[in-house]
Amino acid sequence: MATKTKNSIIEKVSELAQSVARMATENEHSSDISFLFLKKLKQVIDFDAATIYQYSELTKELEKVASIGSDVELLESLSLDMGTGISAWTADSNEPILIADRSQKKRFNPEEDYACFLSAPLVTNDELLGVLNFGSHTPNKFNDSDIMVLKLVSAIYLPIKKLEQQMKYQKELEQSLDIFRDEITSISKKSIDINTVEKIAKDTSAIIHGINNSLSIVLGNIQCILLSKDNFNQKTMARIKRIEEAAKRITESNKQILNLHNLVDPDDNLEKG
Repeated sequence: MATKTKNSIIEKVSELAQSVARMATENEHSSDISFLFLKKLKQVIDFDAATIYQYSELTKELEKVASIGSDVELLESLSLDMGTGISAWTADSNEPILIADRSQKKRFNPEEDYACFLSAPLVTNDELLGVLNFGSHTPNKFNDSDIMVLKLVSAIYLPIKKLEQQMKYQKELEQSLDIFRDEITSISKKSIDINTVEKIAKDTSAIIHGINNSLSIVLGNIQCILLSKDNFNQKTMARIKRIEEAAKRITESNKQILNLHNLVDPDDNLEKG
């Protein structure tokens, strides 16, 4: 009878492995592989709720990755190196914990609490993958056969964890690429702005050179008039003098604008003109 039961368990796990393989292929870009795995596992172990915790090599702690029903956990006040609750205890001891009937406890609430609880480590080749917790409202729902199933299931879950890690890294890479693209776009826009400023500066330079040329002619003629002093009364001479001073101030202002242009485009020889 024991051999028949064992063969039945192996057959169920084999079917589960094939189902999981198809699932991983069909959902290789899904972020819910562990959730889909739990749905497949329910065909082998009849539970009301289940939670998967993965062991993180980075944080050295258990991290919840999927649940069916409400989260399954006991003794959440218990704190260990790998996390909190029975899950951390299971991971630390590397042994399954089965509480067959909790319904006789004084503080048991049949509407919220699970009458039967099972916590099992997911281990393959001495590598801790995580912890599986199961809850059932039916007392004595889980037994040693379920523990045997979970020992075999660990090997099936390894590629699922690897696939999820790969997808996580791929998502992080895509996010990094998006940030990089945004930065490149921002730099590109700034380059456009700089090019626009340079064009405006060059256009302004050309205009200023034109103004300077005209002012040179004006100043030259004014100076000739002042030197000749022919038939001009004192009032007229004063006005011509003010025009000369104004022309000189404009010339000085133009020089300052050209100096600003040199800051924008220092390679441009603005003295040519």
